[in-house]
Amino acid sequence: MKKILSLAVAVIMVMALTVSVFAVQVPITEDNLGFSDGDVVFADGTATSSGTSFCIKLPETVAEGEKVTVHIKGSSAGDFRVWLAAGQATYSPDPLWKASEQGVSAGDFDVTFELEAYPKDGSGSAADSIMFKAPSYDSKLDNFKLTYLSVNGDEPAAEAAAPAEETAPAETEAPAETEAPATTEAPATTEAPKTGLALAVVPAVMALAAVAVSKKH
Repeated sequence: MKKILSLAVAVIMVMALTVSVFAVQVPITEDNLGFSDGDVVFADGTATSSGTSFCIKLPETVAEGEKVTVHIKGSSAGDFRVWLAAGQATYSPDPLWKASEQGVSAGDFDVTFELEAYPKDGSGSAADSIMFKAPSYDSKLDNFKLTYLSVNGDEPAAEAAAPAEETAPAETEAPAETEAPATTEAPATTEAPKTGLALAVVPAVMALAAVAVSKKH
């Protein structure tokens, strides 16, 4: 019975690990283009547009009310907006991210932010893409270039290598400082273990005596 319960718990734990939100770098390719209003040019993993808007398809849908963390890189000569979308106009731009409102000015950008799936028509339909749109309904993107897009994940961090290089010298210098005092304070440390060992024997003897008494009874 115990084996059966252990197996059941293991299976449940494995299934729980598989229930997770996708985390992936999204390909910026023509095959991955969703709705678009205006020309979008793809080249070497980059999408460039001066149209009204365009969508890049997500690898998985995002249900209503769910949130995803988005990381984008690129450049733009003007302001722009980003939100989750389902087709052309199923989603309201209410829970959106707008460059100018987040302190991002014209030029290169490398930003991470959170988006929520929020269908404006109340249909509860899932988001299937990310919309990149002009700053207002009557304007256009200004030489907008998208070079990187990830959702709930990120690139293998090059930042992890930097701490490793910084900690390496600290480890080599530490032994040099600890060895010098050890040689000067050697007499003091030789007496301490003697008293410590003597005191440590007392509880052991008492424990053996207690065991012997318990066996007699």
